[in-house]
Amino acid sequence: MKTTGVVGFPLRVLGAVLALSSLAAGVAMAQTCPAGSTIPNFRFVSSTQTAPRQVTYAWDAPAGAPAGTTYQVLRALSPDYCTGFPALAILAETTGTSQTVTLDTPDRVYEVWVRVKGCDTAATGMWIDDSFTTRPAPPVLSASSTVPGQATLTVIQNDARTAALVIERAGANGVFGQIDTLFFHDLCPSGSAHDVVDSGLSPGTYSYRAWSFNQGTSQPVTSNLVTVVVGGSGQAAPVITFYSATPASVSAGQASTLSWSTTGATSAAIDAGVGSVATSGSVVVHPTSTTTYTLTVTGLGGTSTSRVLVTVAPDSLPGAAAATIVTVVSAPGQHGAYYRTSVQLSNLSVNLSFGRLVFHPKERSGSDGDPFVRYTLQPLQTLELGDVLALIGASGNGSLDIVPEGGRVPLARARIYDDAGVLGTTGVTEEALAPGDALTPGDMGVLLAPSNFQKYRFSIGLRTLASGATLTFTLRGADGNVIRRLTQNYPGTFYLQNSAPEFFEGATFVGNESVTVEVSAGAAFVYATVADNITNDPAMQMARRLP
Repeated sequence: MKTTGVVGFPLRVLGAVLALSSLAAGVAMAQTCPAGSTIPNFRFVSSTQTAPRQVTYAWDAPAGAPAGTTYQVLRALSPDYCTGFPALAILAETTGTSQTVTLDTPDRVYEVWVRVKGCDTAATGMWIDDSFTTRPAPPVLSASSTVPGQATLTVIQNDARTAALVIERAGANGVFGQIDTLFFHDLCPSGSAHDVVDSGLSPGTYSYRAWSFNQGTSQPVTSNLVTVVVGGSGQAAPVITFYSATPASVSAGQASTLSWSTTGATSAAIDAGVGSVATSGSVVVHPTSTTTYTLTVTGLGGTSTSRVLVTVAPDSLPGAAAATIVTVVSAPGQHGAYYRTSVQLSNLSVNLSFGRLVFHPKERSGSDGDPFVRYTLQPLQTLELGDVLALIGASGNGSLDIVPEGGRVPLARARIYDDAGVLGTTGVTEEALAPGDALTPGDMGVLLAPSNFQKYRFSIGLRTLASGATLTFTLRGADGNVIRRLTQNYPGTFYLQNSAPEFFEGATFVGNESVTVEVSAGAAFVYATVADNITNDPAMQMARRLP
């Protein structure tokens, strides 16, 4: 899917909802309105990159919609990201479930909706496509203050054509790395000042810069360089050990729970109307639009800040997984081990690449509320997320989907490792898999058990795609005779990993068994892990499609 220049940033949709309601009031009831409150799965399909750009959308018919239902495609234009949208206008009517929209006016932000003609059954206008041909002006960065262990920066972006802004820090080695991202709903109104606190710093000299971009050009524009000297003292700044929002995506007015834990803090507060809170705890919020909640904690050694973004979205978050890391872990293992997962992302294109890494916990279908972390990669940049589930605010076992929102899908590799301290690490590396790598109906794959179950342990795992899957597993002994066969229906976006004896309902393994998997419906990735019982060193094998 080519998405350069197209992004699914959630909108502050209240004004648009009112405009849509007033528009609906003036349309005669031309047909029976189907059941349901929204048109499901309104999504971006493709776009051209030359002006005037053409963007194609598609959607699913709501429950109860008869054949021949007429849909109205509506559009509004805004001169920039900070100006509100006017009333929506009817752009086209169609009995199909897709429409190509022409971005015929340059340097505008477009909002597109679709609804059943004469009904309030509408898909929320989540997509912004713009036709900007000029990059935004560079942001202005300054150092507001420093205390032991941290620096406070102030950033101002005077250009309302800015979709997002990234703040980076470089240490003595001169290598810049991202420390924070501000989106257009954080930056508006243009010209406002925003503080960014960089905490947990060792004494030394640090350089900072910021760069911004919009979605028409996708070309970064860099700010001035700021140098900050951070000192040390006997008092360390307080530490925010974790801060998360669950779920991270809700419908307007629904509840999300902010949870956090800190050490060394004497007071804490969360902005966006929450106020003073305990230094460790949780609070329930009900955002009506996409909101960044900033947690600020203060202690004897200074102040620390962390942010979480709660996205207000329709029933489905925009975008689909372009690749999947089938298993990720943040959990204890045998012999005192604790497994973590690092992820490397590499942007192989000369354009900006950004999107989400979405974590789907084990033994349930993925949902719109599953936690995620955003990635932003400059052209040809490679980035490592050293403990990805900690960044997401999750633990346990699951799978990770790469959901692009702009630019090329990054090359992704993950390493599940056991941190053994001074002895280094033991672990296994896995590649992110495209949907086309999954086993589909008529395919067969094979997994091989280790030869010695005194030395090794053997587990079997799977991850289905959105369609779910019907899988038949056949366990054979080393002599080829069938020991156990089972068929199971798995729901969509479902992850499971169990020890082989547990997976086969108590079957005994002695060595050199084979497991054949056959797909009769849907699509799934199937794999096995073999771990050394002494060193915990793991290996991984995929059930690849047999010719």
